Amino acid sequence: MPGNVRGVNDLLKDVFAAKHADSAVRHFREIVEEFELSKWGNASAKGGKFIEATLKALWVHAGGVVPAGRHFKAGTIMTDLEKKVAQPDTIRLTIPRACRFAYEIASNRGARHDPDEIDANEMDARAVLALCAWILSEMVRFSQKGHDLVLPKTVVDGLMKRRFPFAESIDECTEISARVLRKLLS
Repeated sequence: MPGNVRGVNDLLKDVFAAKHADSAVRHFREIVEEFELSKWGNASAKGGKFIEATLKALWVHAGGVVPAGRHFKAGTIMTDLEKKVAQPDTIRLTIPRACRFAYEIASNRGARHDPDEIDANEMDARAVLALCAWILSEMVRFSQKGHDLVLPKTVVDGLMKRRFPFAESIDECTEISARVLRKLLS
């Protein structure tokens, strides 16, 4: 980062393993990009990848070794984190519980939609994005405990801001996100 400005990745790396912090932030950015393009299923799927990266970061922080490849099971890590009683509640309970709900939506809901029901993909993507933003914010908050909080507070505020898809209908008018439109046209 230029000068002494630290990004989300740098703030997380004060406590969490660099490769997992970088992966979580990369997947979060991808969730936002897909959401802004109204690609609900893709946004939710990226949420699953974000949760896996987050769980790996928490597990390593708690002293665990991440199982390789297909041996990694998100549900097992979430359950086993609860048993790490020496860890703060944020690491062993709070974040994993939020992860469990987001992971359930990201991993299972899309395939279960019945054609006779309201399509839940958009609401699922909104829930996953909001939870992932909260999880990342909570990780920043935890990693910066005892430090100067001005930058982390700004980062958390930015992560928690309301996000809008590329285009949405409001009062029978179609609203288009100028930021996303600029990105598409560049």
